[in-house]
Amino acid sequence: MILTAQSVWVSPGQWGSGIVFAFLLASAGGLVVNRAARGDVTLAFLACYAGLLVGRSLWLGEPLAIPMHRLENGALVLFSFFMISDPKTTPDSRLGRILFAALVALGAYTVQFWLFRTNGLLWSLAVCSLAVPLIDRLL
Repeated sequence: MILTAQSVWVSPGQWGSGIVFAFLLASAGGLVVNRAARGDVTLAFLACYAGLLVGRSLWLGEPLAIPMHRLENGALVLFSFFMISDPKTTPDSRLGRILFAALVALGAYTVQFWLFRTNGLLWSLAVCSLAVPLIDRLL
């Protein structure tokens, strides 16, 4: 849609940061991930992304409330449980899925904090998805 129309945008914060909504979304996402047997990619992504955010805050001397606030974003929860864990677009092997999740987390971090662009999660997933056949072949 973004390529075909000028009036389309994606707002990563549109899902809010309420803890109740995040809990409900994570619970529903947990059911989906469990059914799809792709919990490893979700957990690996969240661990890598959280590690990068906490590491950045420690390096900058920020309080840890800042990365915790960023991790409470509903769009991040939605992405983690429903988008990155799609069994058709993730590598077949467990090691490949963990590598894929780490690459997506690193790409999202790079887009957001080095390039200062929004929608780093979506851009990173789109670019890293191109590497899935290579990851499947190597691992």
